[in-house]
Formats: sequence, C-alpha cells, structure tokens
Amino acid sequence: AVYGFALVLLAVGCREMLTGFEENRCSMTYMFEYPEYRRVALPRRVARMYPAYGLYLYGEGLYAQETRALKLAGAPVLFLPGNAGSFKQARSLGSVALRKAESMEGGLHFNVFTVDFNEELVALYGGSLLRQTHFLHESIKAILRLYKVRIQREATFPLWTNQNLLFRLSPPTSPQHLKSPPQSVVVVGHSMGGVVARALYTLPRFNPSLVSLIITQASPHLAPVLSFDPYLLDFYSAVRHRWVNQANKLRNITVVSIGGGYRDYQVRSGLTSLPCSSKDPNKLSLVVSHTSGERLKAKTADYRGLRRPAPHVCASFRRLQSPGHGCPLTICPSFGAKSLFSPPSGPSLTSSTLKPDSSQISQRSGALYWRTTSSETPSGRWGKPRISPSSQQVGKKGSRAGRTLAAGSRSSCCEHLGGFIRLPVSAAQTPLKHGARLTRCAWPTALPRSAAAPSRPASGEERALHPGTDDSRPLLCLQDGQAKYFLFALPSRRKAYSHFYCRSSDLVNSLLRFLDLSFRASSVRAVDLSLGTELLPPYKVLTLTLSDLSAVTHLLVSASNLSGKQFAVECEWQRRESQARTLPVTHVLSLGLTASDATIASSGLLHTIRLQHFHQVYQAFRITVLSQCKAQKDRLPSVYVMHVPWFREDSLTTASAPSLTEISGMLHTSRPDNSSDVLLQLHTAPNCFYRVSVRTSLPRVLGQVLRFHGATVPVYTAVTLLLACGGQLSSILQSGRAAAVSHAVAKGWQPHKISLAVFILHFLLSCSWFRQLWSLLHLPAIDALPPTTPDLTLADGAAPPEVWHHVLSPLLYVFGAAVAYWGSAFLRVAVRVFSLTLAPLSRPSVSRDCGALRPRTQLLFILGLAAMAGTFCSAVAMFATFLLHLNRVLRLQMTERSLSHMLNLAPQKHKEAENGRAACDSSWRSKECNGAPLLSERTLLNVRDDLQLHLCLSALFTLPLMLLTPSLVHWSRNLRFCHQLDPDPCWPHIVPLMSVYMLLINCNTSTLGSSKLLPLASRLPLPLAIAMVTFCPLHLYRITHLLLASLAPLALCALL
Repeated sequence: AVYGFALVLLAVGCREMLTGFEENRCSMTYMFEYPEYRRVALPRRVARMYPAYGLYLYGEGLYAQETRALKLAGAPVLFLPGNAGSFKQARSLGSVALRKAESMEGGLHFNVFTVDFNEELVALYGGSLLRQTHFLHESIKAILRLYKVRIQREATFPLWTNQNLLFRLSPPTSPQHLKSPPQSVVVVGHSMGGVVARALYTLPRFNPSLVSLIITQASPHLAPVLSFDPYLLDFYSAVRHRWVNQANKLRNITVVSIGGGYRDYQVRSGLTSLPCSSKDPNKLSLVVSHTSGERLKAKTADYRGLRRPAPHVCASFRRLQSPGHGCPLTICPSFGAKSLFSPPSGPSLTSSTLKPDSSQISQRSGALYWRTTSSETPSGRWGKPRISPSSQQVGKKGSRAGRTLAAGSRSSCCEHLGGFIRLPVSAAQTPLKHGARLTRCAWPTALPRSAAAPSRPASGEERALHPGTDDSRPLLCLQDGQAKYFLFALPSRRKAYSHFYCRSSDLVNSLLRFLDLSFRASSVRAVDLSLGTELLPPYKVLTLTLSDLSAVTHLLVSASNLSGKQFAVECEWQRRESQARTLPVTHVLSLGLTASDATIASSGLLHTIRLQHFHQVYQAFRITVLSQCKAQKDRLPSVYVMHVPWFREDSLTTASAPSLTEISGMLHTSRPDNSSDVLLQLHTAPNCFYRVSVRTSLPRVLGQVLRFHGATVPVYTAVTLLLACGGQLSSILQSGRAAAVSHAVAKGWQPHKISLAVFILHFLLSCSWFRQLWSLLHLPAIDALPPTTPDLTLADGAAPPEVWHHVLSPLLYVFGAAVAYWGSAFLRVAVRVFSLTLAPLSRPSVSRDCGALRPRTQLLFILGLAAMAGTFCSAVAMFATFLLHLNRVLRLQMTERSLSHMLNLAPQKHKEAENGRAACDSSWRSKECNGAPLLSERTLLNVRDDLQLHLCLSALFTLPLMLLTPSLVHWSRNLRFCHQLDPDPCWPHIVPLMSVYMLLINCNTSTLGSSKLLPLASRLPLPLAIAMVTFCPLHLYRITHLLLASLAPLALCALL
C-alpha cells in the first residue's frame, strides 16, 4: 500500500511536469517552396578528421537557385542543432528570415548555414563535445572564406554593435565596399548547440572576433541536465572557467540565452542562466514568457506571441507530429529571426515645437481617461468623449528625427525596469524648434465633473477614474490636425503622487511621453520617454517614477488617432504605497487545505501584491483572481503579471472583466538572497472589485520537485536496490534462505539510516576541523541537490547550500524506492513471460546449477569481453555480460516452474541446529530410486532461493546498463565511420566490473552461506548507500564505481 501510494504521487508529479501548462500555441512555419540543403565543401583535412559531420547552406525556391554556386552576398548566420538534433531544424529559421528579407527594401537578407552533427546524444555522452567544438571552428572559417570571392550583386554586410544587440546593415556604395567580406558570423544554437557555441572561446587558436553574437535557445549553460560521464562535466568546467576567469576579455561578446518555460520539460529554464557577472551588459538570460516586444518601431504583430512557453523540440524549430497540432516554429525562432531584422531603435532625436496660444489653466482634475474612435472628425470633435472636467487637449505631430533618454534614467544594455527588458539608446537633449501651428482643443459641452468637488453625484466609474484630488488635470491641450497632446505640470504633483501610469490599446503607434525641461513661450527642450514603454498585450504601458524626474517641469502625453481605428488610453497619477499590499502565501505542507486572500476595492489602474515568503522553486500555488464590475461596459482587459525580481522569468495572464482567472504560481529559479519576494502586478479595470486567493497546489509541488530534482531519483533507486541486496545477504547469513525480492526491496527504504547519516555528515562539514580532515583524505566534495538559483556571480565555487534540500531528500527517496519496487516487479513479470516463451526451445532441467558456466568458460568470456570493450565499446561488452546473467535467471525460472509442477517430490525433514538455523535432515540424500537420487522439496527451495538472489542482482545490474546506454547509442551511430568508441567513459574500469558479474553468475545461496566473507559483504551496502547519496546526485556515473565496490566482496564469497 505504501509503494502504491508512492507510485500515485510519482505519477501525479510526472503528469503535472509533462502536461501542467497552458495549451500549445506554437506558430506554424508554412513552406511555399521546397527547402534545399546544399552541402558546403570543406578542406580535405577537415573532411578526413570529421567524416560524420557536415556543413550545409539552407535555401528554397529562387534563392536556392541563386546560391548554387555558393556566391553569397548576405550576412552569415550559423545554426547549431542540439542533443540528437538534425541540421534540417534550421528550416524554420531560414524560411522566416527569407520571407522577412523579401518584405523589406534595400536587399537586406541573411545566409543561413547549418551544421550536421550526426544527431549525436551530446547531452548524455560528453565525449564528442570537444570534437563538435573543433568542427564548429573549422566551419566558421569555411563560411567566411566563401565571402572572399567577388560579390556579383548588391549586398549588405553586418557591423556588430554589441552594446544594444543591434545589426547595422547598410547597402554598398562603392566597388571597394563590395570587396569587403564579413568578418564575423552570428551563431544561433539550440540546446547543447548553444553550449558548444560558447565553448569556441576555450580553443587556444580561436579568434574571438569571428563570432560576436551568440543566441542560444533552451541551452543548459549552468549545468548539464544529466551527468552520465565525466567528460560532460569536464567540458562544462572548462567552458565555465574560460568565461569566468576571462570575463573582461569576453565582455564585448554578446550572448543571449532564452529558456523555454514550463513547456520545455527536458531543460528547465533555470539551467539556461549564463554564469556571468550581473554587471555585464552584454550577457542576457531570460525565460521566453518574459520576453516583451518593446521595440515599438517594429510591427506589433511580430511580437504578440512572444509570451508563450516553448517545448524543447519546438524551440529547435522541429515540427511536432502530434495529432492536434504541429509546431515547427515557436516564439524562440520567431524572436531570433525578427530580432535580426527589427533591431532595437538606434540613436535618434525627436524634435517638436509647442507654442501655446493661451494662458495657463488651473489644475483641477484627478485621473485622465479618454477613448478615441473612428468617428472622430478632422476638426477634433469627439463622438462620445470621456474626459475629466476642465481638461484641455493639446496637439502637435512631432517629427521623429531622434530619440533620447530622460535625465536620471538607467542606461545599461539590458535593464530590468517594470519587470521587462529595456534596450538602451544614446542619451542627448536637443531644443525643439519653432514651426508648428497648434490650436487649443474644442471640448464638448457635456463633461463629467471632478469627483473631488462634484456639482452632482458622481457615478462609480467617475469615482474610479478621479481618485479624489484637484491637482491632476492636464495643464494644456493642443492639437494639430488629428495629432493631440496633453500637457501636465509636475512640480505641484511631486508631493501628492509618486508615479504616473498610462496605458494605450493602440499597439502599433507610439505612445509618446516628453519631459519638458525648459518651458518658454518660444521653444521647448524635451526628451522622449517612449523607450520605457512595455508591451503587455493587449495594451502598452508606461510607468514613470516622479522622484527620478527632479529636473523636469512638464509631462506631455500623445493621444493621436492617425489610423482611424478605435483605441483607448487610460492614465493615472498614483500613490504607490497606497496601491501596494502584502499577502503571505500558504505553507507548502498545508496541502491546499488553507488559502490566503486579499481584496482590492480601489479604483486605481495598477495594484501590486507582494507574495510574502514565495521565493523557492519547490513552492507552487494556485492563484485565483476574481473580478466583479458594477456596470457592464466596454473595458480594456485586465493583465496579471507575476514579477520575479531576481531573474527575468516574469509571466502574464490576460483576462476580461468580470471573470474568474487562475494563475500558476511557480518559479524557475530560487531567490539567491533575502532581499525580495515575488510581486503580483494587477493591471486592473476601473470601477471593478478584485479578490486574490493563493492556495498551495500539491500536484504542482510534486511537479516542481521532479522538474528540478528528478535527476537524483536514479541515485535513490540505486540506494534502495543496494540495500535490498544487503538484506538478501543478511537473510542468507541468518537463516540460510534468500528473502523474496519484493520483501527485500520493500525493506530497502531506510530513510532513518540514510538521511540521518547524510545530515550528520553535512553538519560535520560545517566545522573547520572536519573540513581540514576531509581535505587531507583527498575526498571529493559532497554533492548537494542540483542548484536552483541563477548564476549571476563570478564565484566559481560550489553552489550555495540550500537548507530545504534535507526536507526534499526523504521525498526523493520515496520516489526512488517506488521506482525500485515497481521496476523489480516488472522485471519478475518479464522474466516469467520470457521463460514461458523459451521453455519449448530448451530442455527441462532440475538442477540449481542450470545456466552456470565452467571456470574455464568464465575465464574465456572475461578475456573475450575485455578485448571487445577495448577494441569496440565497453557498453557492448557490458550488455553481453548482462545477457549471460539474464540467461542464468531465465534457466532458474524454468527450473523452478518444472519442479513446482512435480507431484512426487520427497518430503523435507528439518531439525533445529545448534546455531538456531533450520537444518535439513541428511537422510533424504541417501535415498535413491534405480540408482538415481530422489528429488525432494529441498531442491525446489534451493532453486527458488537462487532465483530470488539472482533476480535481485539482475535489478541491480540494470543501473549500469542505463548509464552506459548513451555511449552505446553514440557508438552504433558512428559505426560506419569508426569501429571504436573514442573516448570511452567506462574504459578500463569496466573490466573488473565485468569480471565480478561473470563470477556472480555461478553463485548460489549454499556457497555464499558457507563463505567467511559473507558477514563483511552483508555490512558493506549500508555505508556505500550513504556514499551514493553523498557523492552521486551530481555525478551519476559514480554509481557504477560504488556498485563495483559493493559487489566485489560478494564475488569473492562465490569464488572462495
């Protein structure tokens, strides 16, 4: 029952991890022409050294015909596939880039190359990572050599600007420019391809100027997902040391790492964090749900889908062949391709001239709210305006000659303002010139009065839009045709308000804000603040902090309906302290039985709720937001943003009002310090009531545990099976009989021995004297649970200890024990089925030695398998050894079935021995029938004991096979190029392991019971199990070494 319940918990966690996210809304990349991959010829030396790899140029249609001779005139982009990835996954990236180039003027286009890595399992087998890195270096040099030929047509060449991730591509103007080939390549890597791209800088002869921009998608930069061999960890260590120790030299290299979110269950987004300093402006790590389309010059439709979780295979541009949908191109490649063509806005300058024709008007308004419709007339009359009383409209359509930053604003490469990315431009301030003829706006006669001093009872919505003060009205309102501007004075509002908030549902046109630095009758000096606008579909949002604008006198807001489409603009002066609340989240052990609630009845447009004590990845909540409105009117949808201050993993949810919305409260990274909590930002509709409820979700908690620490479950499975084997030996030592496999595995779950010992060891390591003793013994560092905090420091030491991992270890132990119990049950059933299938093909046997090998045969097998491991692959020899042992198990199963169906077995007589063990009467051995000994029940019991022992050993032998499977797959795929696996992660320590397995084939309970080494062998599994939990969570390949240390004494028991 316990293991059944554990299996249910494991199934619930796996289901939540694999399906507990929003529906798949990947965008399809439609092909209008047949894709072609043209192989690029490499030097003979390179082709001979890397016969399994290749370099291809993507093309389709007319473009493929024009590039058949490899006379290229575009900017080179190189795509790197990931783990088991195909070079054809570059189809979506190349197709989108080509379609985008065709729709642009000026001949701007990209030549997309792709590398064929033979679909190697580099995420599990690290022996080929260095080989891929060297081939990538040769490929980059080969690509750049292609551009040294004379370019036959007008082309553009990239000049990298790392400061703002900007491509400046200008058309050639002279024949001299046509002869200038590009000097660098853009590298786009998916999964392990991104890790290989960063490994380029570890090569001694690599020129860093060959690659100045790297875009990685779902690449585990922080640590490998699974560590099956030491080569993988050594490769990661070399890459990390290079980027950390030489951070200043690599500062000009721009690296963008994008995580796939919760839909990517293969590589969690926390591993995509770049190990670099947080002050490095050219390194950016973010989750795809965090990406916002803030480059307002580009078409908004290009960025509306950028906040969706991406499956790991979809992020690699591979089409999903699922019944319901296909997903060849999702947000990641869309973002990457469109970033090349729609870069952040470069340095520019916005100028305009405002010459008011009236005197200053008294300020008597609260918040500002207006809606423009397609019914607006050229004269500026509004069909059904909704504007604060006495508000004045202003207008001037300024010329977009440039753009500057406000005084006091931050200017780092990738800022974290308001929860989303900021891409900087150069700062400048230019006086605005005369020349605009502006007129005052004509106000309708019927306008709602201020809520502060109403002459009639104000409606609920008016109260929501006017928060009860008389100093919030616009100072002036001018217009120039259909362009309208609202001018506000700031000095009188600094004491009453802390922020100015404004949003617009017009996602295409810019929502401009100008800061007036010197308001005169002749000219205005202003700076443009539209750069700080956030794109939160379905509207744009800008929040200004008044304390940062101390040198500013006026604020100008644009509300121009140039397209004629209906849109809404809502603005508000805010007191941020009065619109912020703190809501303690429920404890993870509450199991969803209790909830924390918060009520928002204010009329503000933006509210912030600090989710207190929400900062760990194992926490998971079901957050529900109930919105109720008093009147059914057309409102802008509400947007709920979960903002994580320490990492770019914000997520948003859009809902209409009124509605009941559920938000998944989970984190990709844990808080690295104690400075902040998660914030829930509610962009609400006015005149509505909101109720927020936070409740712990047990299925999501289990999903988070498996998502972050599921890689350690095999360690606890090995611990359970090892303790089960020790229990078998103890049973043989005490009673001479082997316990049933199910009973032994059930007793293998001993958290009071394992977890307590590991906790004591961690406590002792906190003492300096014990650490010195540990270092004197040259023992390796203790493995904790995998890191969950983003790596933003230059410290290259171990991950900071996390207190709560001692609480999760027993739960992971339960999962590992459940896998061991039900896995051994499945093995027993499989053995019975196979034995029934093979029974007609083999001769029945009644001996307990069936399937055993002679000593000479064992020696020949050991030598032959050792030669096979050294010549071909260690995994092949290990699988052959397992098959020999499996033959022994199947023969014992068939013998047990034959003996159990015999009806004439002689009864067994027992007597009590001196040591308390049940001894069998020896008189049965002398009884014969026609010269042959009679079969007794004792024979059947011996066969059953041997079968139970070997079933337990077979379950233990499957663990090394699982760890060796990736190298076996890699060897089989490269067999046509090379017959030997180089390097082999299991050579040469695989030889003693195979020898032990071969010796254990002949062991039985009688030989083990009579051995003097059995007491020692029965006591070794417990300390070795503690060593597994201590040293193997981050080094899974060490499991094989500890199993060898445990089984070697057992093999000596069978031999001596």
